[in-house]
Amino acid sequence: MSVWALSPIEVSATLGMAAMAAAVALCFVRLALGPTLSDRVLALDLIAILLVGALVLQGIAGKDRESLQVATVLALLNFLGTTGFATYIRRKAAR
Repeated sequence: MSVWALSPIEVSATLGMAAMAAAVALCFVRLALGPTLSDRVLALDLIAILLVGALVLQGIAGKDRESLQVATVLALLNFLGTTGFATYIRRKAAR
């Protein structure tokens, strides 16, 4: 399959996946170098958000419903993790 045989949606999804891969790489740098726990948790949260976006792009480009369902579940779990960390920070600040 040549590049010219791809639809505009497939090309856009491929470019979006490349941009997200670069963003994930930068997040891993922040995860490794982050001076505080909040920086590291924020980097993990952003990696999860980017993974949800990549799964959505995969689902759109490949017309794959399972990717969209997995993305939905991952987004809900990511929300729970973020909420838990916010509760932890709030309780730690109250002490």
